[in-house]
Order: sequence, then structure tokens, then C-alpha cells
Amino acid sequence: MYTIKKGILRSKIEPAVPQPYGGRLLKHMTKKAANAFWMAKAKPGWSGETAFLSAKTWSFPSGLIGQVVEWFEETGLDYTIEDETEYPFDESLIHKDMLKGIELRDYQIESIKVALTFGRGLLGVATGGGKTEIIVGICKVLNVKTLIMVERKNLVTQTRKRFIERGFSSKDLGVYSGDTKQNDKLITIATTQSLKNIAKELPEWGVKCIIADEVHHAKARTYLKVLRKLNGAKWRFGVSGTVFSDDELDNWYRMSYLGQKLYDMSTATLVQQNILSKPIIKLIEINRPRDPNLAALRDYHEAYKQGVAYNAYRNKIIVGLARSVAGKTLVLFRLKDDHGKVLSEMLPEAIYLDGDTPSEARDILREEFNKSKKGIMLASTIFDEGIDLPGINNLIIASGGKSVIKVIQRLGRGLRKNKQMQVHVFDFMDNTNNYLTKHSWERVNIYKEEQHDVKLTKVNVKRLENVLGEKLE
Repeated sequence: MYTIKKGILRSKIEPAVPQPYGGRLLKHMTKKAANAFWMAKAKPGWSGETAFLSAKTWSFPSGLIGQVVEWFEETGLDYTIEDETEYPFDESLIHKDMLKGIELRDYQIESIKVALTFGRGLLGVATGGGKTEIIVGICKVLNVKTLIMVERKNLVTQTRKRFIERGFSSKDLGVYSGDTKQNDKLITIATTQSLKNIAKELPEWGVKCIIADEVHHAKARTYLKVLRKLNGAKWRFGVSGTVFSDDELDNWYRMSYLGQKLYDMSTATLVQQNILSKPIIKLIEINRPRDPNLAALRDYHEAYKQGVAYNAYRNKIIVGLARSVAGKTLVLFRLKDDHGKVLSEMLPEAIYLDGDTPSEARDILREEFNKSKKGIMLASTIFDEGIDLPGINNLIIASGGKSVIKVIQRLGRGLRKNKQMQVHVFDFMDNTNNYLTKHSWERVNIYKEEQHDVKLTKVNVKRLENVLGEKLE
């Protein structure tokens, strides 16, 4: 009989598992990165694999206890679990009117109950599904010292504002970011980077609950460094619209210090429930310039710059679309010093935001855009996640790329519920280079996996030329 002794950060198997079973368990608990070949080339002598179980101590991150139990079950070895951690909560506090100003939806109530029942784990709720309300709800029920991790300073401000709107007192809310250093409040909202800088101090904060917003960042070394130091936080939750990626190693890192996936609410389900807008996704074919040198490029970054950022034909279409469609339009780009600069010069009337825009200015401009009935916002990847922009009529994804997480996050920006019930999403089938074409098809597959309809289309050349006042070519 083996005993799995569960701790807050790490768990241990006793006694040590003898061979040949020990080797099989170690193999089960070792994962290889999706890009292991290139990682091994960059770091000679390393296979690209990560072992999550120590062959010396037979200990492992507690979030992976499900994987260890799975192995014991499949192998048929007897085991028992010793877990002295209790997760008490008052279920009567969870109801649709528990937060000020809104009525919680059924899936939000269910996700809060599931999270608190298990005490730790990952919650997948599609972008636009009200993740912040779920976080606020968890904090209200637990009423313990909680640390909320976000990725950017502007999200600290936005999250704090939402807590106050939902009934929390400002005196219970602390901020740890930039020049503001508050860690003595009931709830502290902090950027991951600011916590990394004082990681050694974190055990002294007395945090009982940690909630990682947009948890798909959890693979980053800085992120995990913080999670490891919070050795008193027995409640641990990660929330994201895209909890898991295609990289199994990435997912195991995420689970290591937070736990298993507990809940999943997809974009398609929220659209069916009339909570998110139903998108109309149009993929515009880009076959210009017909440049053999661009087509022959084998350097992705150079192909991206020439085929996307500095592609005059493609950029004119983006500008023409932004000016011709009705309502509010968000245009997303990736390279601010290249693509952003080009588009801002071509769209001087647009509200422009990138990573260098001060947080206060971002908030003011975002509010201005939210209140308007029409207009264009041109934004870099600071808007890939976490920023609430309800009522967008059109989303132009000018950025290209292939990342599953980023594509879903970007699409989510345009799915916030609005009166017209539908949002027009414009993306591009870039056929000027094999890299770009491949990435375009990968985005199409993501849309289809999310059960969205995708239509390959050609632009109305005459209409756009009339809007632009010049020829497309």
C-alpha cells in the first residue's frame, strides 16, 4: 500500500516505488515541450523534457495529484491519500443576487460552487463570459486574505474598479503595482512582474487564497516563481478563456501549482445561450503583392514584416474596411513600431493605443470609445485579453499569427453582447508566403473548433477605392 501525502505546494509518495514500476511512474510524470527539438538545439545536452516527479524524494507539485492517482489506478497498485487540508465555505452565500449591480448567470454560480468545493483548480470561461464576476464571487464567499495576479497595470485598475462596482469597500482593496505598494488589505490586486521582484517576501504576507487571472500565462518562469512562494495559500485558482494550449508541457506547468481543470464554458455555448454575440467571420484573400522574393522567404519574421506589416495592399484594405463599416470598429495589430506606426499614419482619425500609452490615458480612451456609437480604435496586443470593450460592431484582426490563445482572446474582444446580436469579424487569408498561409489556415481551424462559421471572401474593390480615394494597387 502506497500513501500519497498531499501538501499545499508539494505532495509525496511513500514508500519509494521500486522498479520496474518506479521507472514507469517517472516516465508518466515527465513531459516534453512541443518545440523540444529546437529547445534542445538551443541548449545542448537537454532533451526538452521536464520531470515533475523527483526520483530522489518521490515528491511532486500537488496540483498534479490527479496525474499520479491516474497512474496508480491504471497500474492497479493500492494507494491511499492523506490530505489534512480542508476547504470550508458557506454555500448559502452563493446565489444569483450575491453581487451588487448584476444578476449572476447559472454557469457563473456553478463555477463558483465547483471551485470552492474542490478548493483549487482551473476554471475555463470564454472571453466575454464574466470571469471577473466569478473571481469577485469567490472572494466574497471565502472572505480570506486573497492575492489576485494580473498581467498588466491597466488590468489592476480595471479589476479593482469591478470589485467596487460589485459591492466591495475600497478600504478592503489593495494594489501592488508601480509606485503603489499595498499588501495589508483583504484583497490585493497585483501584477505578476511586481510580485516577482519581491518573491522572497510573499510567505510573510499571510495570503490564504491566490487567484491567477488569464492563467494561460502560468508557464512563464516569473509566474511559477510567485506561485511557489505562496506556501500558505491553500485555495488556488486559475481563470482564463483558454485554460489549456496544444502544448502538454505547458498545461502541466499550469496545473502544477494551481490544480486540475474543474470547469469549462465555451464561446459556442455562450453564443447559443444568447450571452455573447454571434460572429460573422469573413476571411479576406490577400494575394498581393505577387512578389517571388516574398514568396521565397524562409525567415518568418521577415516574411511577416513584408507580407503583413508593410504590405501596402493589405493595409489599404484594412483602412478601407475600418472607414466603410457601420458602428464601432476595433483594429488589432501586433508590431507597434512597424504595423502600428503604418496603420496610425493611414488612419489618423482612429483612437490609438499601444504598450507605451500610459495606463490612465488607456482607461480614459477606452471609456470614451465605450460610450461612443461609432468610431475606430487601433490597438496593439495590449488588447489581446482582459480589456472589456462591450458593443463592438466590427473587429478587424490585422495581426495575423497562429497562437490558439491569442486568436480566441482577440475574437473575444468582439463577442461582447450588443443590441445587434451579431459582430462582423474580418481576418485575412494571407497567400503571399507559405508561413503566412499556414498560419491563416490554423486560425481558420481555431474558429471552426469554436463552432463559428467562416466565409472566404474577396473585397469589393470599387467600394473600397471610393472610400480610400485611391487605387488599391
